[in-house]
Amino acid sequence: MSEGTLEAREGTGHMTDNNIASNVEAAQDADALLDACIALRRELVAYEREVRRMRTRVLKGKPNPAPEVVPELVAARRRFNDCFDDIERCRSRWRTTYFQLQVDSGMSLGAIAREWGLSRQLVSRLMSGDAESDLTPSR
Repeated sequence: MSEGTLEAREGTGHMTDNNIASNVEAAQDADALLDACIALRRELVAYEREVRRMRTRVLKGKPNPAPEVVPELVAARRRFNDCFDDIERCRSRWRTTYFQLQVDSGMSLGAIAREWGLSRQLVSRLMSGDAESDLTPSR
C-alpha cells in the first residue's frame, strides 16, 4: 500500500495548523486536568489526616477539640473543596476540547454522546458553553 493511500485510509492526511493547534490545546487541557488531580490527591491526604486526628480525639474521650484544631480541619476541607472545584473546571474544559477534536474529525454530536454515555443535549450544551454555569462550587 502506498503512503498516500495509507494516509487517506487512516484519515491522517495532512494536518492543518488548526488541527495541530487543537491537538496542542487538548494536550494542554489534559495536562491541566492531571495537575488538578495531583493537587486534589494531595489535599485529600491532608483532609484525611485532619479527620483521623479528630477521630482519635473522640476515641480518647475528648470530643471537644482544642480551639486551634477545628480551624485546621475547616481549612483542610476548604482546600479540598477548592481543589475539587478546580478539577471539575479542568475536566469540563478538557472534555469540551476533546469533543471539538471529535467534531473536527467529522463525528456528530449524537455519535459523541453515545461514545461518552451522555445525552446529545448535554453534549450540545457543553459545546456551546451553556453547561459551564451548571458547575457550582462545593462548600
